Amino acid sequence: MDEVLTAADMAASNASVGHGPPPTLSSNIPLVSAVLAFSVAQFLKPFTTLYKEKRWDSRRLLGSGGMPSSHSATVAALAVAVGLQEGIDSTSFALAVILASIVCTSLDSTGFLLD
Repeated sequence: MDEVLTAADMAASNASVGHGPPPTLSSNIPLVSAVLAFSVAQFLKPFTTLYKEKRWDSRRLLGSGGMPSSHSATVAALAVAVGLQEGIDSTSFALAVILASIVCTSLDSTGFLLD
């Protein structure tokens, strides 16, 4: 009756029932896709400035605004990843598409991307 369960006992118990290791953030494909798209868009901003204005501006790595739009890239990648993973008939996909539509439309309509 004075038995104490340890973390190793619980892990062995879960493994025997068929449960694998606990999920991690890196296994969340939509999240990884969105973060990767954001990172790539931010990384490209100084190069687009170099191409357009013939000057290097490293502040563009962390700044908002300009092209490519990291906000639009993030929500678009999220919507595509959710659609591929959950299916286009899922509620999650519908929410992701509406979010992407709002973000992309509001950024464009306010002139936020124009420098």
